[in-house]
Amino acid sequence: MSADQFIWSPTQASKSTKPSVYSAKFGDGYEQNSPKGINFQPATWSLQFKGQTLAIAQAIDAFLIAQGGYLKFTWTPPGSAQCLWLCKQWQLRQLPGGVNDVSATFIQQFGI
Repeated sequence: MSADQFIWSPTQASKSTKPSVYSAKFGDGYEQNSPKGINFQPATWSLQFKGQTLAIAQAIDAFLIAQGGYLKFTWTPPGSAQCLWLCKQWQLRQLPGGVNDVSATFIQQFGI
């Protein structure tokens, strides 16, 4: 099964990373940390698609609806290689003058 491809380019993109680690704190102030698995640093991208036509905004919205927040899809982040993502939250805003904005949060996925 191949994943669908997200083809639209954001007008603004912001990456954040929050490593997932086990942490043990001891009474003497010592702290020991270790990663949770081999893929412990998934990236999260906050994306903005500002000033879009209604047709493009609806196409982005329809793609994300079709993924349902649980199906992985491919996307190529700025300056990086294509990989798998999930989008569990997005917003479509219709503004005066026929201008539309879409915002979405993509969370990096691993595996198939």
